[in-house]
Amino acid sequence: MVFVCDLSGLEPDDVRSVVSRSRDIISRMPANSVHMLMNLSGIRDCGSTKMCTRELLKEVGPHLYKGAVSGLADVLEKAVWEGALSVARKDLGYFATYEDALCWLVEPRAA
Repeated sequence: MVFVCDLSGLEPDDVRSVVSRSRDIISRMPANSVHMLMNLSGIRDCGSTKMCTRELLKEVGPHLYKGAVSGLADVLEKAVWEGALSVARKDLGYFATYEDALCWLVEPRAA
């Protein structure tokens, strides 16, 4: 299953709502079954948003097979988010575009 958590352009209160709903849906899936794409395009760079997304990744980690983050075109922005989210999960892919992230997310892993 591919699950898209689209946080693009959201304010922090809306991010919390979407993250809560995402947590509810993903936690119902079997372990190691979800391909998750988190779109951060145009998101406000705020500590509470990073904390929400980091907690989401920690809590749904057992259900994830593979995860990708899109919307990080700026190198500095990518580094900041990668640092914030790597605490929760080290095997995420980071991409500038949604399309690149989705292609990477659904490509088969080498055995």
